[in-house]
Amino acid sequence: MRHIDYFRMKKSQPGEIVSAHLDGWIGKTMGKGDGRRRNGTLVVTNHRAAFLHKGIFGEIFETIPIEKISSVETRSVLGYRLLKIHTSHDHLTFKTFADHEAFGHAVAMIKTTGRGAEVRRTSDQTSLHLASELKELAALRTAGALSGEEYELAKGHVLRFGSLHNITPRTAPCLTSQCEAPNGLSRSTNAAA
Repeated sequence: MRHIDYFRMKKSQPGEIVSAHLDGWIGKTMGKGDGRRRNGTLVVTNHRAAFLHKGIFGEIFETIPIEKISSVETRSVLGYRLLKIHTSHDHLTFKTFADHEAFGHAVAMIKTTGRGAEVRRTSDQTSLHLASELKELAALRTAGALSGEEYELAKGHVLRFGSLHNITPRTAPCLTSQCEAPNGLSRSTNAAA
């Protein structure tokens, strides 16, 4: 049985979609013990990158969740290709003789899927932060600490720049009909919001 077939039958999780796989190995060709060469398959899914070796005496199954991948390093010399997948505290080094197109596709899937997870995480954190800032502004308006106009200007600043804490002279909300910009020119309240 091929490694990819074994992965699909025994290791695949619900909702997991295989986007790329390469045959190759981990370890050193002349290595000993845990460091010796293990032939297997690198499988890239929408959730993880995994190396699977299934042999007579057991299996090796190493996984890295896509969202934990911090960088991907590649090298290619005369058809020999090396792929290092890094996390903040570990890495997986996979070697293969796969053709350039298949190797490039696997690397692209790791990078784009991982970037998607990072964007989703960042987007969720940003959304929570914006909601918190807007609730705080609404509470200040309700308490009478901000007028309606001040609230609208501050809200516009938060939505445009992500936070009231990012205020600089150039981005500060203008609370009068005319404000002086850092370069000495006037700017109207409409430009600030």
